[in-house]
Amino acid sequence: MKSWRGLFLRVLFALIFGAVLLDLGLRVLSRTEGEHLTLFGLKLLPFERLTVAHAAVLERAPAAADYIVPDAHLGWTIRPNGRSTDGLFQSDARGLRCGAAAPPETLGAAALLLSGDSFTHGDELPWESTWSAQLQQQLGVAHRVHNAGVPGYGTDQALLRAEALLPELRPKQVVMALCRDDLLRNVNIVRAFYLHWTDFPWTKPRFVLRDGVLDLVNQPTVPVAEVAAVVRGFEASPLAAFDDCFRPGFYAEPWTDSFRLLRFLRSRREHRERHEHLLHLVSEGGEAVQTTAAILERFAHSARAQGAQPLVLLLPQADDLPRYKSGTASVFAPLLRLLQAAQVPCRDLGPTLLASLQPGEECSALFVNGSGHPNERAAALIAASVAAWVREQH
Repeated sequence: MKSWRGLFLRVLFALIFGAVLLDLGLRVLSRTEGEHLTLFGLKLLPFERLTVAHAAVLERAPAAADYIVPDAHLGWTIRPNGRSTDGLFQSDARGLRCGAAAPPETLGAAALLLSGDSFTHGDELPWESTWSAQLQQQLGVAHRVHNAGVPGYGTDQALLRAEALLPELRPKQVVMALCRDDLLRNVNIVRAFYLHWTDFPWTKPRFVLRDGVLDLVNQPTVPVAEVAAVVRGFEASPLAAFDDCFRPGFYAEPWTDSFRLLRFLRSRREHRERHEHLLHLVSEGGEAVQTTAAILERFAHSARAQGAQPLVLLLPQADDLPRYKSGTASVFAPLLRLLQAAQVPCRDLGPTLLASLQPGEECSALFVNGSGHPNERAAALIAASVAAWVREQH
């Protein structure tokens, strides 16, 4: 009996000692990247619901912001006559991105309104390199291009901004541009729940599709002073039912996380399940696709009601282009089918960008630093495509 008890204790000691060594080894292999702890390239959970950077933005007085400011109607927007800290961006009296010297007003010039996210705004590019500035150059003084793109916007926010500007600008044509990320932004309310390292800690309005009808929720948006409390207790908020990117497990901290291996395994499972969930949202019949299509139908209707010709422009991201190259269906394929069925004019710029590559050239050649926003070269192609469409309308 004593021999069995001794064997059991030795085995138990060996297991405990091995577990401690394994845990210590995994801790040594863990790395801190920004605000996240990583192991084998995986960001370990839990994530902070409200990062230090987000808290600082929420506590800052709106008057202290230089370029992006919170907005009760849109979530956030561009400050009129604003200028970014680094001097790269500046805006006019309407809060539209512009160059250092605005082009002179030309009598009878046809207005062209561009609405969308950072791909339209021209993030990472000086004004002259953006596709809106290049489009103005290609069209000449007979047209006046207005860039209403805002960094981080979903198509829902871009639609609301365009609808507010249409009666004032009375454009002849209006372009709504979007990238793949926008589909998920359109079913999200707290931006940090979709992209944890976002620059935008505020909430946003969101269209909910009910029996084919769009219903707007979270407008006015959560007041800035209340955002932190709402985020920390989001499960209890009525908004939780409308944020398809919220994953409670990403912010939970079970006792098992004390062991690095168990924390790694839980993190891997949560990341995988989230990826599969988001993939379902943007797949055929997914809520993000259905909602985005309805938003774009409303965009086309709103533009026509104001006498403007609408165009939806689909802009692939850096990691989307290889799919076109391999012959796989476009990431926009499910959305395109719905737009075509609804007779919403649209163009997928993926084939155009891909056709511009030289033999052996990588898709990364069209994006800032290989993986960011469209670079000057890609912007020229986008501008040329839109310019051709504008000329077709006359």
